[in-house]
Amino acid sequence: MTQMGCTGKVIDTQLFSKETGRCMLGDDEVTIAVFDTPQLRDEWVKAGKQFGGNYVVGPNWAAGMDRLNTAATVAEKLKGEKV
Repeated sequence: MTQMGCTGKVIDTQLFSKETGRCMLGDDEVTIAVFDTPQLRDEWVKAGKQFGGNYVVGPNWAAGMDRLNTAATVAEKLKGEKV
């Protein structure tokens, strides 16, 4: 989370993840999760997209947020891909 330029805390696990955290990047809350496999990451993103938002993925991690410009920042800082 620090690499993205935000501070927050680990909030435990969520569906499919082994560790999940939340932080504020500007005025947008970012949820970032770490997974054991890319398949679990993809399931997390698929489940989250049912509720809207923007997602960025990398190897065994994903981040979800409301704003598209925040997704661009996260993708750039973490070398991820917007999906």
